[in-house]
Amino acid sequence: GPGDAGGDRKGDRALRGKNMYWRAGMAVFFTTAAILLFYMEDKEIKEIAVIMDMPEGTVKSLLSRGRTKLKIKLQDNERF
Repeated sequence: GPGDAGGDRKGDRALRGKNMYWRAGMAVFFTTAAILLFYMEDKEIKEIAVIMDMPEGTVKSLLSRGRTKLKIKLQDNERF
């Protein structure tokens, strides 16, 4: 009702949806940044972790995810 502190549910759902797209976009951004730093700038995982202000394990996960996505993209391109 009017005195509820929780806000309206429809607005909450819309916000969660926007947050989901924002998080997905940020995941792509961080994965791309890690790949570029590692392969194009020849940075070590330790350096990337400092630059991106995240644990080394997270950088390793980003690099692994990025390699997998690149491999899929390259395989898709070979079919054409």
